[in-house]
Amino acid sequence: MAFRVKQVNKKTGVTYVYEAVSVWDKEKQQPRNKQVCIGKLDPKTGEFIPSKRLNPEQAARATPILTRTHSPANVSVKSLSP
Repeated sequence: MAFRVKQVNKKTGVTYVYEAVSVWDKEKQQPRNKQVCIGKLDPKTGEFIPSKRLNPEQAARATPILTRTHSPANVSVKSLSP
């Protein structure tokens, strides 16, 4: 199951949105996360801006409705849309 994560670049202040999937590493017997950047958030409006790498169909599906569930040190994103 995929989930969305927000990460803030401390140097630039830009908030990036990643889609992450947890996978099992058989060799190390540990879970690992694979992340793909799907876009960023506009700093003024908080609006999601899709990555230019995505084609239009992917960008339409990747546009999440974002809600904040975080502590000040760790910010994460939950998607309310499929």
